[in-house]
Amino acid sequence: MASISELTLKADNGDAEAQNQLGMKFENGSGVQKDASLAAKYYKLSADQNHVFGSYNYARCLEKGIGTKRDLKQCQRYYKFAADEGIPEAACSLGKIYLKEKKYKNAGDYFKLAADNGNNEAQCQYGLFLQNDKKAGKERFTTAARYFEMAATNGNPIAQAHYGNLLEKGKGVRRDIKGAIRMYRLSAGQKNSEGQYHLARAYELGLEPSENGENEAIKYYKLAAAQSNVTAITSLALLYEKMKNYQ
Repeated sequence: MASISELTLKADNGDAEAQNQLGMKFENGSGVQKDASLAAKYYKLSADQNHVFGSYNYARCLEKGIGTKRDLKQCQRYYKFAADEGIPEAACSLGKIYLKEKKYKNAGDYFKLAADNGNNEAQCQYGLFLQNDKKAGKERFTTAARYFEMAATNGNPIAQAHYGNLLEKGKGVRRDIKGAIRMYRLSAGQKNSEGQYHLARAYELGLEPSENGENEAIKYYKLAAAQSNVTAITSLALLYEKMKNYQ
């Protein structure tokens, strides 16, 4: 492994790989004092030589304002180069930017590109994208379920909550209440408010049989509500009102 002085010498002599590695050293404070501006400087030098990882890292700096001024227009150019060269993280990041800009076709294309290259976040994002694309018809749920399942299997709590909901309703997959509950539990166990909400609702509706169903429902509604989940807050209030009327 090259020393900092060796990396610096190579980087200052135009070695794109060394420039990217040195940028990471300065960003993370590995063997040097953290310096975001130097990290961005070396990433840019690397990126401007069409180094794939240098391009991705410099795009991150531009998107988040790490060591340089935020510039969403420029960051898209660098993300696109890295994404088109096979970096799934870049494709996912670009998809999220396109989604915010309401460039839906571009967003979907890059989420799918990243998802098909194994990016867990993109698998979830593409599932959400398909689920919300009402123009695509009901068949979209089958594809959404497949991508949610990929992400859920790899531990993504958002995907677990949404895949569980599709399993519960039988949308795009065969209805499987036990499977849905298992997904909700996995999601809630990672403190995801949607997973907590759906698990609470399952207890309230008796989908998950329990002698203390209402108490369990209250417990998980409260956990979700504490994270400002509006649906959980409303459901908790309604449950309290229902319990009051039964007393």
